[in-house]
Amino acid sequence: LEYNKRPYQNGYPKVEQSINAIESGALKPRNAIGYLNREGHILLNSKPVGYWQEYHLLDFGSKLPLRILRGGQGEYFLSPDHYKSIVQLNY
Repeated sequence: LEYNKRPYQNGYPKVEQSINAIESGALKPRNAIGYLNREGHILLNSKPVGYWQEYHLLDFGSKLPLRILRGGQGEYFLSPDHYKSIVQLNY
């Protein structure tokens, strides 16, 4: 799914604002270690520890925080359900 087609616009209207905050440094990663991919998502497997940074977004009316992952080369992935599913955002 391409982010430019806004697949989450209606359900998660602040994704673009959140990515802008990540890019500007206003939104900080969840921890200094980075995302460790304990869930084993194949899209994320071939990168070293520290490559992915995880951001939690809590204001989407869900019990689970929306998660955005940012890779070391600027790629983004979104998980609305604690990594049960994950989609790449072409931002």
